[in-house]
Amino acid sequence: GDGNEEGGQGVAPEVAEWFEKGRIRMMEACEERNPSIVGDATKAQEAKQRLAELSQRGSDTKGVSFAGDALHHLYFSTKFERRGILL
Repeated sequence: GDGNEEGGQGVAPEVAEWFEKGRIRMMEACEERNPSIVGDATKAQEAKQRLAELSQRGSDTKGVSFAGDALHHLYFSTKFERRGILL
């Protein structure tokens, strides 16, 4: 391939690599602050629900919080790299 398979969208390989490294480091930071988030199914489910609520139009006026290491960990593992590359 051309080296862009992982990041896709035709971004330069160094940009895709930067986002990948950033994603990994941010996930590690969440885990270091709160080791209990790793493997906690309840926290993972709550984070997944809040992330879904945040993606709905108007969530910024409903008081849906983006706080919490479990939510941050989920965001960085699923959305950070893809959304950053879209910019």
